[in-house]
Amino acid sequence: MKRIDRWILVWAAAGGLLQAAAAPMTRIAVARMGASSAVAAQFPAWDLGGGVAAQLAAALTNSGRFIVLERALADEVFWEQELGVKKLASPQTAPGPGRMIAAQFLVAGVITEFSQGGRKGIRLGFGGLGGGFDSVTSKVGFDLRLIDTATGRIVQAVHAEGKACGRGVSFNMETRRRLSAGGDLFRETALGRATQQAIERAVERLAAEPLADR
Repeated sequence: MKRIDRWILVWAAAGGLLQAAAAPMTRIAVARMGASSAVAAQFPAWDLGGGVAAQLAAALTNSGRFIVLERALADEVFWEQELGVKKLASPQTAPGPGRMIAAQFLVAGVITEFSQGGRKGIRLGFGGLGGGFDSVTSKVGFDLRLIDTATGRIVQAVHAEGKACGRGVSFNMETRRRLSAGGDLFRETALGRATQQAIERAVERLAAEPLADR
């Protein structure tokens, strides 16, 4: 290839990168996710929807493709603003009213599968916690809807699945009641790894094209 042709390709690639960097990021918020009746019955004491939604929001943030807006703790954010409105905080530190950022799109979803099976290995018990380092196969699946907040129109539907096999921490019903979805111990389980895999696949689908073009 001639040198001039190589420089043309380099400049074209650089122009594409600059254009992508200059494109404004889409403002997005993640709503608390629901769970199918079958999934909810298996994990009655877990806030699966809140835990998975928090992991999804973190993954969307870390992708660098979106401006992710906090909604799960919106009441706490409003209270911080109220401190300024009611003059309970110093004017120098109080956030001013009317500066909240609205989301262009809302991600809502339902967890449709959250299961594991095929366990075998060492069983342990510690102070009422039953579990162990077992060989397990876990599957996680959820359906996501991308909603345009200006019109209420569903602009994209995504189904994402994750599967994790091999050795990992499994748990019985008592352990389930004392763990939290999305916590550090949960992430070490096969279910935790399957959940993360499904989330990563969902983010890839959502980031495949600019949301503003839909």
